[in-house]
Amino acid sequence: MKNTARSFLDRLAKLEVWLAFLAFVVMLGALVADVTGRELPGLFGGGKLWATPVAVYANVFMSFIGMGIASSQASHMRPRIFDRLAPVWADQVLNRLTHLGFALFCAVFCWFSVRMVMDSIELAETDPVMQWPVWPFQLILLVAFCIGALRHTLWGVFLDIAPRHRGEDEIDEAMIKEFVAEIKQ
Repeated sequence: MKNTARSFLDRLAKLEVWLAFLAFVVMLGALVADVTGRELPGLFGGGKLWATPVAVYANVFMSFIGMGIASSQASHMRPRIFDRLAPVWADQVLNRLTHLGFALFCAVFCWFSVRMVMDSIELAETDPVMQWPVWPFQLILLVAFCIGALRHTLWGVFLDIAPRHRGEDEIDEAMIKEFVAEIKQ
């Protein structure tokens, strides 16, 4: 089961990187089309009305996919001030609780995202510029938080497949040396 979870999360991380790249290309393409159209109106017929909303939606998509990428690489920002306050023996328990707590956080926001998408469909909300329904673009919140809940639940259950934070090995070694020094005194 653990190997299946690890394989699934590795594939998911690769998919997220490709989706973020695609969103970046879409955003960049929309902005280039708009700027080129405005700067060379004789060739391209002026600025593109659709470019800004497309770029904004692509950026939002990229940002929420980026949440998963940062998580999967343990490169997100986290406070380290409390790392040395807990005893070494409690490290595993605290890591497990951290992952499961964040999974719960993501699950709650996943539920809120479902409500938001359903409300947008019910109210027939549209983009003010393009008059597109907004609920398909809101689905990224639902997907990102559901994936976050699943990812952190799996890491909470299988703690050894969770990525380690940068510098965490050095912190662990320092904590162990400090602990040994205290015992010798």
